Amino acid sequence: MDIRLPDINGLKVVREIRKTDTKVNSIAQTVYALNVEEKLAMEAGCNDFITKPVNTALLIKKLSSFNKRKGKPSFYLTLISLNHIFF
Repeated sequence: MDIRLPDINGLKVVREIRKTDTKVNSIAQTVYALNVEEKLAMEAGCNDFITKPVNTALLIKKLSSFNKRKGKPSFYLTLISLNHIFF
């Protein structure tokens, strides 16, 4: 989840998601590599934090850690690259 979306605060979105689903995993991402940003993301309910530009190998490692926590696959990962931006 991008922390600073143009029209809405990404952390607000995470808080809303957490109200209805506490099991969904989320990784906060931002270009602002400040400790306070990471702290706010974790307080909002994010499971992890990553800075932009996103290191693809690190992102995959973080996503894979969700599987290890639950002991079984919990997601399918598909990365789509568009002009070096991964979705």
